[in-house]
Amino acid sequence: PAEVLAMEIKQCVGQDGTQMLVPQLVGQTAAATIKKRSSARTEKWDKTSFFNSLASYQTSEEVRVAETLTEWLENNFSRVDWRIGKRGGQLLAVIQHNGVECSDIRVEANGYVRIRFRRLKAKEAFCNEAKRLELLRRLNVVDGVELPVDSINGGPKFPLSALNTEQSFSQFLDTLKWFQQEITSTS
Repeated sequence: PAEVLAMEIKQCVGQDGTQMLVPQLVGQTAAATIKKRSSARTEKWDKTSFFNSLASYQTSEEVRVAETLTEWLENNFSRVDWRIGKRGGQLLAVIQHNGVECSDIRVEANGYVRIRFRRLKAKEAFCNEAKRLELLRRLNVVDGVELPVDSINGGPKFPLSALNTEQSFSQFLDTLKWFQQEITSTS
């Protein structure tokens, strides 16, 4: 069996003006899906592997920012999880409240911070578009962060390097504190 991911339809026009539509299915076989999933599961990801990967691609300044941010998250959020995802290693900042987990702020080993707005829609605290816009506004106050308005329906990212200054890092922490308060103030 195969999973169809997309269908591409090309229009071909002959020299005599004859038109023909040529469909092409784009997908993957079930065997390829199983192989992809099993290889991702066998690789263990932890704090050490995350920072080793980050250090191999990013500057020492970005690694320092990620280490400081990780320490803050470990002390202020419910926990920090480590995993391998589609884009490589990830740090998941987890807030647990009333049996619900929110892990929609992530630091990626490729040197980006990702905010998963599209998943926040399902959280009581951020199901209202105005709340997601407020989070976006607070993120955009951080020096070096400029996320477009339509980001509230996606998973935008910004580089860790945007948090290199004391001021921008402090502004980001203020946003994280507000985010945590919003999540934990819901019933």
